Amino acid sequence: MVYPAATSEIPAIECTAKSCPGLEEGNKNGMCTYQIKYSQSAAQGAAEDQHGYIMYPCSRRREYNIQEEHFDRGPVLLKELDSLWNTVPSAIAEPSSADITEIYFIAGGNGMRARETIPFFSKVLEHAQNRVDVDGIYQDKIRKSIFLFVDMPGYGGGWAPHPNFEPPNGGYPSPSTSLDANRYLLHTITDIVNKRQSTGHAQIEHYNFFGHSMGCANVLQVAAHDDFKQKTKRITLYAPFDSTFSMLDHFLEMVGEEYRPIAFAAPILRGTANTFALMIKRFTWDNIAEVKKLQNMDTDVEFVIMHSALDRVVPFEKGRNLVESIPADIKNVKFFGRHESADSAFSISPWHDPRETHRDEDMNDLFDNKYAPALFGTFEAAPGVLITDHQAAPSFCARAVSGIASAPGMAAAFCASTVQYARGSIGL
Repeated sequence: MVYPAATSEIPAIECTAKSCPGLEEGNKNGMCTYQIKYSQSAAQGAAEDQHGYIMYPCSRRREYNIQEEHFDRGPVLLKELDSLWNTVPSAIAEPSSADITEIYFIAGGNGMRARETIPFFSKVLEHAQNRVDVDGIYQDKIRKSIFLFVDMPGYGGGWAPHPNFEPPNGGYPSPSTSLDANRYLLHTITDIVNKRQSTGHAQIEHYNFFGHSMGCANVLQVAAHDDFKQKTKRITLYAPFDSTFSMLDHFLEMVGEEYRPIAFAAPILRGTANTFALMIKRFTWDNIAEVKKLQNMDTDVEFVIMHSALDRVVPFEKGRNLVESIPADIKNVKFFGRHESADSAFSISPWHDPRETHRDEDMNDLFDNKYAPALFGTFEAAPGVLITDHQAAPSFCARAVSGIASAPGMAAAFCASTVQYARGSIGL
């Protein structure tokens, strides 16, 4: 059977003085978007600075001009955001609402800079704002929200600096460095917004999270952290994985399929790779461990997980494994499987990006009736099947042991001796 090629709207990363994908989309539909620079270190410099974006509903006093708003101004220092809003006249456009109660924390896939996630999210916002909604649920939630777009420490350092690119982030990508940067950002934005609204008594009530692929790991460890989990409301994930151990198995299987002569060595390679993964911080993302931290919560956390059965980058079963590991006391869990009846071995396109369409799938319907409800609708309106049989999945140590089939005794001993180190590596 022949399938049509995927449609993709992934923007080019290059910016010019008159055009910049991501910034343009982020400044439509009544929204204002600014690049922010922040560091939890008292010192500002290349080794510490992180770069992300803040988006919020605003009322502009003048027509949007990308040169003046971004390239001439440069990134807004996070610690100066409050004073920039409160100068007279304000140095940057202020939020149009004085009762912001929600923060959305958004992270894109592996290697993506924060700006590259904005076009997709802006399109979801556009469809949500234009929905015929008699109760105004979507529009009211957007009006009361601030949106933060992040990537990871060290991102952007793989190419030469360019005057119209975001500067590279300082540091290196790992669970611990990402968590430190994200905690600082979310705490600081929460404090700024709460202080700004102190006279009106509206305060931040909920955190909502959206992650795509690697970004799922980036947001899950924030959502499940003790500092934030009591206010975590909805976690929306697209193409999540269960753990880096499990993904390592998948990639080794793919190598074996491509290069049959070395397929016999897969168990040895898998065992060796898993052993080193336990020792190296940047390879110890464990999403199953993170969702288990949300057990016995006082609040009703909601999970909306979406995955394509055609995904060849993060296989469908990895997302299903994560769903099944969600603690049983979390009742609001929905799993939306795109293309479930399709041939999952189809490999012409990876179908890993949420903007890719398949067969007769209508893009407007996807945004109107799937993505917009997943992020802004009631849980009942969110896409997917309500999951009632999720249960604890094997721990990351058990999966590592099972993966090292060539030397199980050595694996068990090694895993027992290093499990505490590995747990520390994932930011516990």
